[in-house]
Amino acid sequence: MERMVLADDIQSWRKILHGMELAYELAHGEQCAVVAEHKHPGMPSIVQTRPILPSFSPPANENEGMRLLFTLNTIESVLNKILYIKAEYPFCKIVFDSPQLEPLYLQIGVQDLVHYFSEAQLMRVHRSHLINPKKVLCLEKRQRDFVIWMKDRRHATESLPVGRSFVTELRQKCGDWFR
Repeated sequence: MERMVLADDIQSWRKILHGMELAYELAHGEQCAVVAEHKHPGMPSIVQTRPILPSFSPPANENEGMRLLFTLNTIESVLNKILYIKAEYPFCKIVFDSPQLEPLYLQIGVQDLVHYFSEAQLMRVHRSHLINPKKVLCLEKRQRDFVIWMKDRRHATESLPVGRSFVTELRQKCGDWFR
């Protein structure tokens, strides 16, 4: 599927293009092909990328593209320290495994993060929660619902809800988590 982005000047075009390439590369581990049509010499006006995620829509403007790029870079730089991510509209609260690190709030949706990071990095267990699968202790049934127990560097534990629609998939992929 192709997506088009209109850019007014060459710098805006470069920033938007770079953000799109990075987002695709983070999601798939491979680079995307880029096609540019030129209205005026040296001034690309339409950028098409192939292949690209079907639900991915490129940044609407330079500021949004830079915010997206900053957000993805920030998350990627602290990925191994993330315990879980919780949606708190319009932000995502990033909770770390260290008591010295305060939660970080970034403006991005959980659904967007699912596209940019693999399940080995961040796994969705609830409509509003992503977890770092490397930090899971176990998954436990409580009456009708399931909770997932996470460990942090203090060897403390924290429980998070697991959506019923995710239980079957988790049982198949991570059966050793279940008690």
